[in-house]
Amino acid sequence: FFFDNDNVLRLIYDGPDISSIYWPNPDFDVFGNGRTNYNSSRTAVFDEMGHFISSDQLQFSAPDTGLLRIKRRLTMDHDGNLRLYSLNNETGLWVISWQALSQLCNVHGICGINSICVNTPDPKCSCPPGYEITEPGDWNKGCKPMFNSTFSQSQQVKFVLLPQVDYWGFDLNFTKFTTLDSCRKLCLGDYRCKAFSYRLYGERRCFTQGVLFNGYQSPSFPGNIYLRLPVSFQTSQLGILHGTDLICQSAESETTIGSPSIYNFNTKKTRWVYLYSFASAIGLIEILFVDSEGREEHDESDLTRFVRVVKRKIQCGETSWIEEIVDPRLNGQFSRSQATTIVELGMSCVEEDRNKRPTMDSVVQALLECLDES
Repeated sequence: FFFDNDNVLRLIYDGPDISSIYWPNPDFDVFGNGRTNYNSSRTAVFDEMGHFISSDQLQFSAPDTGLLRIKRRLTMDHDGNLRLYSLNNETGLWVISWQALSQLCNVHGICGINSICVNTPDPKCSCPPGYEITEPGDWNKGCKPMFNSTFSQSQQVKFVLLPQVDYWGFDLNFTKFTTLDSCRKLCLGDYRCKAFSYRLYGERRCFTQGVLFNGYQSPSFPGNIYLRLPVSFQTSQLGILHGTDLICQSAESETTIGSPSIYNFNTKKTRWVYLYSFASAIGLIEILFVDSEGREEHDESDLTRFVRVVKRKIQCGETSWIEEIVDPRLNGQFSRSQATTIVELGMSCVEEDRNKRPTMDSVVQALLECLDES
């Protein structure tokens, strides 16, 4: 926890081999994070009333601010998060009253190199397909490849899909407005490339990556990782993060059930209406799926056909399918990212391989995380 050379307070992971800044959000610039770098005094004050203010315009207060007889402490915790605690005089326990990061998977280095962090809701670490934990019991050392990680131009390789996973930083190349196939070819043409990240929506961004660090999985992340592996390396249940409860696939299905009014109010009641509507839709899809299992193989079910069509549209870079499946009564007044997440969750619940389906606990957690962004 320090003042950087640009006068901004930051949190940095400073490991033996890699270091990277993770707070404030490294995806935004200084002003995008509500800070300023034009004050070089580099001072910060945390007073007895519960207020914190620094020269880069970072400010926050404890919920019990203004009360004099409460003891408080600002602590850089061992898990890499900065937290403000207040002492409850009745119980004698320290209670968290503010923290820099609400999701611990945003702390860089928490799971080590090559590994992936998943909030379930507590952070859990796992190794991607083709990798295994370097030292059991010590996730700081991450995962190691189970194959020769040096790729030659002549070597036959394949790409394993890791839905809604990202490895932040250490990009070899960045391209906008490109296709998935072009992004794949860009990685194939660079022997240093271990994976590529592709974000279908918006600017259709492509990132080729030479180091797999700061890995995390989130149902709100609008992209996927395509992991480069030798074609001879056998993997089972591709795209599943072993050792975690939250399993989400990239296939899409399901239509949101609801009315325009459920989007008008940001209340707990609204959130649960949204949640229960989704649960009803999931139940309907599962009935369709069970029914389709009893048909002949040549008789393609409506659900299977829908999934096939949507997958093809995604491969072609189309995004219009989101508007096509959402209730038209909403008149376009809905969050595209939330709708996409809900559709992906719905599809993961009807995977033909039951081992790929998420638990209801993980579905609820993913939905709540998605709704928290509204």
